[in-house]
Amino acid sequence: MASSARGPVVVRRATAAPRDTRAVTELLRAAGDPPGDTLAAALADDRWGIVLLAEHRGETLGVTVLRLWGPPGAPSRRALIDTLWVRPDRRRQGIASALVQAASVEAEARGATDVRLVAPSGDPAAVALTASLGYTAVPAWSLYARAPSDTAPMELSIPVEVPVEARAIVRPPGAHQDVPQDVPQGVHGEPAGEHFELAPGAVVVLDPAAEVSPAVSFWSGALAFRTRWAADRRTATWTTEGCLGSRDEGGDVLRFDPGTRRVRETWLSRPSSVRIDARLLAAVEAAPCVPGVPTLHPDATDFACPPMAAALFDVALGCYAAVTAPLAHGGIAALGSPGELRAAAITAHVHLLFAGGRCVGWRVLDPVTHARPMGWPEPREGAVPAGPRRTELTALLYDWMTLDASARVRPDEAADPDEIAHLVAVRDRARRLAALTAPDDDPVPGVARDIAAHVHWSWGFFRLGD
Repeated sequence: MASSARGPVVVRRATAAPRDTRAVTELLRAAGDPPGDTLAAALADDRWGIVLLAEHRGETLGVTVLRLWGPPGAPSRRALIDTLWVRPDRRRQGIASALVQAASVEAEARGATDVRLVAPSGDPAAVALTASLGYTAVPAWSLYARAPSDTAPMELSIPVEVPVEARAIVRPPGAHQDVPQDVPQGVHGEPAGEHFELAPGAVVVLDPAAEVSPAVSFWSGALAFRTRWAADRRTATWTTEGCLGSRDEGGDVLRFDPGTRRVRETWLSRPSSVRIDARLLAAVEAAPCVPGVPTLHPDATDFACPPMAAALFDVALGCYAAVTAPLAHGGIAALGSPGELRAAAITAHVHLLFAGGRCVGWRVLDPVTHARPMGWPEPREGAVPAGPRRTELTALLYDWMTLDASARVRPDEAADPDEIAHLVAVRDRARRLAALTAPDDDPVPGVARDIAAHVHWSWGFFRLGD
């Protein structure tokens, strides 16, 4: 996985969400390959390719497009990694390599037996990159070929032009509104309600007259839980410019709409350690929600959210929580009483936690329903249905998150296969669940596929070529 000064760079698949269509448009234009009228529709059903985005904490850094030829399951399905581009100020940081590796994993997962990469043959840096990733030149086509096994690369004659249908984004009506119409507007003066300290210099008031705005919750980049107003997904008003909010210091970030002063977006990072404390988890899960919606006090100043020291969850995954160090280390004893712990709803499922009037963490109820580790849920997908698939997915998510927060031996440095047997088991379970036949609206195979891809290149299995 590539990394930046403030954490890892995540590669995920772009979807038809407005934020993604705008990001893909801007990146492809910068790469000299502008998209066109029906980009959002094309992204929704892979009509012209699978687009992968490299991100750092929501900021897009690079893009590549994967194109497949041949029907699924065909014995010689082929793939082309096209339009690889990284922002000039973020090059030579491993981002292009991460994009190519992720595209290769996606291609092979979809049955490609021959993977090729478009790169300028006269560019020494591009030639060096392709060689370092195991690609060999095909001079006649100025492509680079790599077979996923030790079979010799096959010759390939395919057009590489972008179809006409992928040449611009059409913004829906209302795209330039500052505040979506279905969000209550106009918070004037100081709202009535209980006051809680979100961070030093930042107080939120639980406005009892407001209702929780329709929102979308999801996991992002396998590293965080995020929420956005649902209206942002239906329009192109997908921006945080001008929003009030906490400083981005590598931890949690909350951004407030300047008009309503209510939470417009959250980025809640999964802590790097896990705490096993059944009593504290039970208290967190049972904490009652205080009526009202968190509204930023008019006097709030620049602030940073308190860092979260540990994650709390159990094998049932009915609740996932992150708590500050005093609560993580002190447990129930750090509270005057379990009843001191209270919650404030950002969305129906994502809540801030307060004790003694101060923020001590956050929780996500029923996280399995919102599980999409590499980004947005697919537009066609529904909730994770009850049954054996959900049970298997819940167990997989639990083991994956537990190991992801643990010290691990890098697969290519393991002296004995037994050292990584538990990692291999999680990877193989994810692959098996991803391969199951399911209805189009069942998200389970897609979630499992995301986990398999994360394990492959984040845990280092790509170094084994497996």
